[in-house]
Amino acid sequence: MPQWRLTEETAGLIDMLVYAPNLAQALYAAHELGVFRYLADQQATPEAVAEHCGMPLESFEMLLGVLRAMDLVHVGAAGALELNPAVAPRLTGDLARHLPFQQEIVYPGLAHLAAALRSGTNSGVAAFPGAGATLYDRLAGTRLERILHDHLHATSSEALPGLIGTGALGGVRHLLDIGGGTGTNALAVAHAHPDLEITIVDIPSVVKLASDNIAEHGLSERIHAVAADVFVDRLPGGADAALLAHMLPIFTPGENIALLENLHHNLPDGGKVLIFDPMLDDDEAGPLGSAAHRLYLNCIAAPGARLWSGKSYEEWLRAAGFTEIHRYPGLPAAHGVRIGTKHSSE
Repeated sequence: MPQWRLTEETAGLIDMLVYAPNLAQALYAAHELGVFRYLADQQATPEAVAEHCGMPLESFEMLLGVLRAMDLVHVGAAGALELNPAVAPRLTGDLARHLPFQQEIVYPGLAHLAAALRSGTNSGVAAFPGAGATLYDRLAGTRLERILHDHLHATSSEALPGLIGTGALGGVRHLLDIGGGTGTNALAVAHAHPDLEITIVDIPSVVKLASDNIAEHGLSERIHAVAADVFVDRLPGGADAALLAHMLPIFTPGENIALLENLHHNLPDGGKVLIFDPMLDDDEAGPLGSAAHRLYLNCIAAPGARLWSGKSYEEWLRAAGFTEIHRYPGLPAAHGVRIGTKHSSE
């Protein structure tokens, strides 16, 4: 039997979580009001920050107290405020793209968490207008769809160097980016592999966003975006590999095996599937960030959605007909890669 005891670390975590909504709202308010962007460019007095960000000094001083308590803003000897240089790149970079997602999608949806746990389905989707069963159905064509994809872009940007660094895409000529969103993965991979052709496959509303993004980057000759039902449609021909990045968590095990079977059917001999996702440990007890993100998926994203362990992905690849499995665990942002290769004897 384990010897249970309340460690100082656990006690501190519990205390912090009690006030976590307050702290998160302060972080988002500072982002929305432009405090971080302003202080990233210069030191300034509280009066100057309040005036620039359009709020009474008394209001800013209340917010400032929280930012100082979180060690995000310091007060210099002359009374000027300075953004903590150790965290400034995070607060004004990709982290800033997560904050609207948390504020406008995660918080409203997770208010239904207890109901979702009782019912065993994504009750949190009720926070968003529409009749679709998934968050993606309900956000299609709306302002929130862009916020969702900005969040996914930021997540991919943090983790993609790990995928590219594995060398797993070496020798691939034509890659299908299944559920490739607005093209974040495709653009990064295309820059790392100048001879690679990429086809993004997604739903129609996202394909339009992807095509516009690709055109802005001048890569329309190498990266294409097409709409298809990836579970049943014949996929674009000529590809020798398929990337599933942040795709499988929103579906059930049976649906994921069906998708992998369709890819196995469409890929040539020697073709491979690369699964790139944040992955739970095999005992599903961590890491903490992945375990927490699992609640968003299950409560809001889609019926049966959740994060999976690398072990689960390996089992599905084998069930779909892929027997040569390669593993790349421990990548940035708790990500991992699992690769299955098709052989003619399978």
